[in-house]
Order: sequence, then structure tokens, then C-alpha cells
Amino acid sequence: KAASTVPAPIARPRPVPNPVATRTPAATPAPAAAVSPSPEFDPSELQADLQARLQGIEGTRGLKPFPGVFAQPLAFYSPGEDEEPLAGIAAMQWFDNMRAESVFAKLQENYQPSGLTFELIGDYGGGQMYELKTAEGEIVNFINVVPGKGGASTVVITWEYNPNSPPAAGSQAVQ
Repeated sequence: KAASTVPAPIARPRPVPNPVATRTPAATPAPAAAVSPSPEFDPSELQADLQARLQGIEGTRGLKPFPGVFAQPLAFYSPGEDEEPLAGIAAMQWFDNMRAESVFAKLQENYQPSGLTFELIGDYGGGQMYELKTAEGEIVNFINVVPGKGGASTVVITWEYNPNSPPAAGSQAVQ
């Protein structure tokens, strides 16, 4: 008669404790920082700094731009005699006797040390349109560097949004 065999118990490996798991919570990075949303970017301080630095660029300052300065005035002013800048324009600075290349070079010179960069995003109103961005890629402002009629002066227009793609009604522009 054949003897019945009882299967031998299968040896299962025991898990070895992970030394990382036994460390105190203070030694591991807090996951809450990675999970919690970062605060919304507020460019207002950088925007105020931009206006102050624009005031500091050499050249004739203090002149208020007017439609006659521009080759395409309706790109910046509403039609009519009131000479009101279009909605979305935060500021305008006119640099008489300074060509656009010189003004833009001064802008870059002033902002590169602070980590801000100008990214060319197209043309508008006869001039080049830039996004002014932080090192993290956050948009501070939209900057339009426009040669005046004849090319001997330049107007820097600070926009709240890209005028080539204005926000839809009710949406937020750069604050």
C-alpha cells in the first residue's frame, strides 16, 4: 500500500524591515509641501518696479505719448478726439531721441540681473511684443516696444494682457 505524502510547508521569505521606514518623521521631507497648492503668483511688486525702472532710463522723459507719435495710432488709442488709451494698457512711456533697439537694450540690461527675461511673442502696432517673465516662467507683464513715426523715438507700452489675443469678457488678465 502506498504511503500518502504530506506536502512540506513552503518556506516564505520574511520581509526585511526597511531602514528608511524606521526613521523618525523629522528626517524625511514633509510631503505636505509637495501636495499643497502654491500661492498664486502676484506680479504687482514687479510691475511697479518695471515702471520705476522705465522712468530711470536715460533719454528725454516726461513726455506723454499721443496718437501722432505712432504709425498705427488706433492700435493704442480709441478713435475720437479724447486720446484715451485702449483698455488693457497699464502704462505708456515715451523715449524721445532713443531708437527702439537702444530702449530694448536698456530694458534687458536693467532686468537681466533680477532674473527677469523678455520673450518675443510677436508684433503689435508696428513694434515687438514681449512677455516679461520671472526665472520660474511666471508672466509679469506684456511689453510692447514701438518705434515712433520716423524711428527716432520709442514708446514702451505695458499691457495687462497680450493685445494680439485679448482675454474673453469676464476672464482675468495679468494683475
